[in-house]
Amino acid sequence: ETMTETMNETMTETNAGADAVPSIKVFRSQLPRENPYWPLPKDDEEDGDVDVDFVPKAFAAPLLCAVCGLLGNKKCGQCHTPYCSRAHQLADWNECKHKSFCGKSPDASVHALRQAQVFAEKEIVSEPENLTLKEDEPMETVHEVSDNTVEDDIEYEDDAVDSKVAVDDAFLQFQLRLQLNPDQVVRYDRVEYDMPDREPLWVQSSNKPTVIPNCEQCGGVRTFEFQILSTLLNFLSISHVTDSLDWGSLYIYTCKHNCVLATSYASEFVWKQDFSADGMQLGERR
Repeated sequence: ETMTETMNETMTETNAGADAVPSIKVFRSQLPRENPYWPLPKDDEEDGDVDVDFVPKAFAAPLLCAVCGLLGNKKCGQCHTPYCSRAHQLADWNECKHKSFCGKSPDASVHALRQAQVFAEKEIVSEPENLTLKEDEPMETVHEVSDNTVEDDIEYEDDAVDSKVAVDDAFLQFQLRLQLNPDQVVRYDRVEYDMPDREPLWVQSSNKPTVIPNCEQCGGVRTFEFQILSTLLNFLSISHVTDSLDWGSLYIYTCKHNCVLATSYASEFVWKQDFSADGMQLGERR
């Protein structure tokens, strides 16, 4: 079992701008189920198998970037404040008062300025999906969606002419599922070792991956693990303007067998889908 054999953390790094997949990177990091740093989960403990007085192995804390908290392998040449990149070092120097406080204890305003450089930290709560319609929502809604058409409100010169709006079926199914749980930002549905592949919740019928490359570590197959919805952008207060960070949904595929990593991180596969520009079009008048 994946969750009982490993404790996984999948980390995503996104960059604003290009609409192509290369602007998004996904990494897998994991520890074996039994390791010197974390005790076994309580539901896995058996008499005699686990030391109740577990003491984690000591290790030297890594240097973390003063701006974002990622690994800081770069330093200020004068006071040795750590940074993850030259970009954050320059931002701290020019916008976060490091120029004034280099080698000194910064005041409270510096912390606030550094926080403004990154997204606000939030908690993601994991819950099972609720597929029950609300009491005041008619069941006809489901049937209308499956019919793949909705009536429009456009007035034509000939009032006797009926028209319908042709809608991408995948987009409608996506909307329906999100209406049931509008605050969801991540959908997790990992395929275990002997389970058949699962279909993610697509935002459009086209632009789906035809081939998922095998794991670069072991050569084994990659399967769908989770997707990141565009609703996350609202919680991050991302403005939907030209050249802004945007997507319909991000689909993450990882090694099905959680192979042992040769390095600290393993690159995994991500597929980016945008909302189709022609997901909703006026159908032919009849």
